[in-house]
Amino acid sequence: MDRKSKLIFLIFLILSAFVGVTLFSKFYILRDYTLKGEVSCNPEFEICFERPCLEECDEESTATFYKIQSVHASDLILCDPHIQECPEVNCEAIDSCVEELCTAENVPEGETCSSPDNFMKETSEDEEELPLTEENSDNMGE
Repeated sequence: MDRKSKLIFLIFLILSAFVGVTLFSKFYILRDYTLKGEVSCNPEFEICFERPCLEECDEESTATFYKIQSVHASDLILCDPHIQECPEVNCEAIDSCVEELCTAENVPEGETCSSPDNFMKETSEDEEELPLTEENSDNMGE
């Protein structure tokens, strides 16, 4: 190799090492990135995303209710869910945490928004439609 090729190779090697150290520092030491995930949402009190159940719901519910949380990684406690039970993120205790509730602009295709008013109406309608059981029918005759 001539002198010019060695110099170019050395510059490339130094730049590659600099980029590697910078990325390692950013992601592993400073944890300078945002995590975004779905968390459970109570449709009685919040406007939630409502996803129809495919397989993961229990027999009683027909939908999954969730909201989206975004939080800066450096504000979270390091935790490995394979080794231990990790605490749930509490947005009220973290300044960088943002909760995204359902709106007409951000609802994914195939899903809907569930508001507390609609949820209460739906649950009261479901309770009215329950079939009479032997216990209920005995009480009605009295």
